[in-house]
Amino acid sequence: MKRKAAWCGLSFLTGTLLLCALDVSFLSLVTAAAALTVLAFLSLSEYRVYAAAVGISVLCGIFCGRAYTLFHIRPAVELSGEYITLEGEVTACRSYGSGYILTVDGTAADRRATVNFIASQPCEPYSIIRISGKAEALTDSGSFPSKSYYYPKGIYLQAAAESIEETGKYGSPLLRGISRFRDFTEECIMSSMEGEGAGLAAALICGDKTELSQLSKTKLYRAGIGHIFAVSGTHVMIVAMLFGLLFRLFLPFWYPRIIGLDLIVLAYMAFGGFSPSIVRAGIMFSLLSCSELFHRRTDVLSSLGVCAVVMCGMNPYICLSESFICSFGACIAIGVFTPPLTKKLRGKRLYPLYSVLIASCTVTVVLMPYMIFKFSEISLISPITNLLIVPLCTVALSLTVLAMLLGGATPPAQLIFKLAELLLNAALRLTDFFAGLSFSSIGCGLKWLLIPAASLLAAALVYTALKHLPKMFAAVTAGVLVVVWGVQSVSSLLSRETVRVKIFSTGQERCAVVSYGGACTLLDAGAGSKYIYSLQQYLSLNSLKQCSAVFAASEKAASPYLTELYPAPRHAYLVYGGTDEPFTKGMTADFGGYTVTRTEFGYDISTSSGTLSLTRYSARLYTDGEEYEVSADELSLEAAVRS
Repeated sequence: MKRKAAWCGLSFLTGTLLLCALDVSFLSLVTAAAALTVLAFLSLSEYRVYAAAVGISVLCGIFCGRAYTLFHIRPAVELSGEYITLEGEVTACRSYGSGYILTVDGTAADRRATVNFIASQPCEPYSIIRISGKAEALTDSGSFPSKSYYYPKGIYLQAAAESIEETGKYGSPLLRGISRFRDFTEECIMSSMEGEGAGLAAALICGDKTELSQLSKTKLYRAGIGHIFAVSGTHVMIVAMLFGLLFRLFLPFWYPRIIGLDLIVLAYMAFGGFSPSIVRAGIMFSLLSCSELFHRRTDVLSSLGVCAVVMCGMNPYICLSESFICSFGACIAIGVFTPPLTKKLRGKRLYPLYSVLIASCTVTVVLMPYMIFKFSEISLISPITNLLIVPLCTVALSLTVLAMLLGGATPPAQLIFKLAELLLNAALRLTDFFAGLSFSSIGCGLKWLLIPAASLLAAALVYTALKHLPKMFAAVTAGVLVVVWGVQSVSSLLSRETVRVKIFSTGQERCAVVSYGGACTLLDAGAGSKYIYSLQQYLSLNSLKQCSAVFAASEKAASPYLTELYPAPRHAYLVYGGTDEPFTKGMTADFGGYTVTRTEFGYDISTSSGTLSLTRYSARLYTDGEEYEVSADELSLEAAVRS
């Protein structure tokens, strides 16, 4: 049996995915998997070893996920609704609005749990504290998918901290030292660079995106290079390369150099917070170094199989992490499909250029099905931007690592930081240009268009890889992406006479998006910045690339819409004035297909066929002489008023 690790490891991953992603009973899942295994074993006489290995590995993945749920998740979730006092180690501390989120791993009521506490004061990472509050199970909401985001991280509870007691003790000295070095690295970057370039550098080297504005992050994702935030294989290879050069100067023997590099990579995994992408890269690097040590060849699929068993064995729900799925998908695209497509191009003058372009296209095609269902938009221009922008970021990342090796605060390090800043600012300017193009991305709301396109591209990728036809693959990919953009443009043109209103609310405040003819306006009725995340998702999902105006009470209320959304509103109508004339009661703004009128308590959105009255506490639709109260359930849906 060839590629045992690949067959067994990826089948184990399939089992964990089935259990964690499907809402079916454990018994039904095990029965179905066992029945299919027996059927395959009996019917595939020539491949019984493969059938047995795959089936047993899938069952092992299912049982592993079930055991993790019973012995790790359920005891923690049973604390939901109870007032707990947790004594444990602060594994993360990050700012959240005017407060902080403390991730604490410890024991409460004789149960091991990791809890996110919302606190008013920060705590030093890896310090031991006692913290109290009422625990609640994490749930997904319209403003943020907490459960989906934190379950892969092993966090199942949240609480508001009512009391915090610092014990003066600390956890792992090594991890604490690495955490302090990461903070020192970020301080060096922020003190040596300025503006968004500094925020991008911090995100690249430390994986910390807090210093990067939401606007810049949206532009990077739209341009198709958001993956540079993930501390992964590129980072590991740069660190290994630089330390490898140092070790060659001071370590004359081969074995100590290999062991030293593995230890450095392990430390860098801790530096990156043990994110799924860097753990995957670290394991694969260790397998590569061990293969050289024992004179064995490595294989991408086999290495991924080992990664799947190690990572999902420790936490099966990590298989639902966006970082995990995108990292594995990118590895399969680059390691499995790119080599046969570039085989005939080797030796040609522009081979490096062709190989990077084809690798970027294969990653786009492989990840497209997942992105359709998980993300709000797909970048159509990513093959080009990866070719132009990623090299700038890679060189800047290498320079940043080199600057830290030179001390971070020394004059040579400062000079290197400035050079890295120039490259990152150039990358951001290119990102602004490409993200602003009308054909740069397409919203994933058009699944009827994207699913057939993804299927066609997947079939073309497999066929051209088997036949070694890179030109055909490039032509089909470019053709399908152009057709997708063209059909989306025609669809938007045909529906431009429809006024659509999307309302976000929890019952105490509201905001709305009114779209017409490919453009939109934003109305804030007391929501402030609470729904910025959901608003950005909606704008991206529906390919709304023009925002005419925002209606808000004051400059403070309008500020998040102007500085964090992309596209940013071109104009602000403020109830209490500011830089513009006040938009007071009775005043009207005309947007062609509809008008917005300021009322005593909110806004009226009027078309020729009806009016939607929006206030902080209610939304009512008046049409054809009838009056309708828009309920909370309906507020989460799209309401259409045809002009």
